Amino acid sequence: LRSGEKKKKKKKEKEEEGDMKIAVTPMDAAGHLNPLLALCTKLKDMGHEVKFFLKTEMNEEHLKKFGFGTHMFGKRGLSFTKEEMYEVIPPYELQDETDKLIPDHFLYGFATIGEMLPKVLDGLQQFGADLVIYDQTQAHGPIAAYLLDIPCVAMITLPGFNVYPILMGRHTEKEKNSSIEEFKCSRFLQKYYKDFQEQYGFDLFDQFVPASYFLRSGLQICTGIEEFDLKMPPVFKDLYGGMDGECKYVGPMFLTDEQGRVSSMSHGPKCEHQ
Repeated sequence: LRSGEKKKKKKKEKEEEGDMKIAVTPMDAAGHLNPLLALCTKLKDMGHEVKFFLKTEMNEEHLKKFGFGTHMFGKRGLSFTKEEMYEVIPPYELQDETDKLIPDHFLYGFATIGEMLPKVLDGLQQFGADLVIYDQTQAHGPIAAYLLDIPCVAMITLPGFNVYPILMGRHTEKEKNSSIEEFKCSRFLQKYYKDFQEQYGFDLFDQFVPASYFLRSGLQICTGIEEFDLKMPPVFKDLYGGMDGECKYVGPMFLTDEQGRVSSMSHGPKCEHQ
């Protein structure tokens, strides 16, 4: 058999035997994490090994308590206060006008991708991941899956496929159409874009919309209701055109406290100017 056919045969055998190694990259927010926990609990009960790759230690002990493996790729002790954030990005008052168009948490996220991604790549390879399941807003999982050619699943916990975080607060077509260009033009992020492209050989914006990280070769599942989804904005059709029609809507995923439901957590730092 050719190499690709061998991989497919091996993957199918693992699925049937119930011993896949599944890596999960969540977002540390209750509304995002609970559906992932519900899905992963079912997968674990089926006999698959599930390991959560974590940016913070916020939920590490909770996940271990319910039988999940964990791998920390972020720095321990970080609480993502404004003070910690402004050690990485300039305070708003010192930002270039091109940077002020982008929320601080997006600036911070892009600035730290290069630092954290090698740890995710190493962790996935050491784990021997057969599948990556990731929260759609988190970049590390889909980028690593793309680079390592690992099958992946995006978990969308927003109302629909076409609900894009970077368009929140943008109501006119002109505002929506400028969203990607504003990210590309950020003066502060130019160095990070260049470093990423030199190291990994591709432009992030050729593959992804920020905070809506979908791969055409992957599967997208959504906990919303398909009839409530919006129309895809024209600005994203070159990247994601047709993918919204292929998204699988699974409805709400419920989890009891006994199964590990997370009921509350910190909302993180608030930026008064944005």
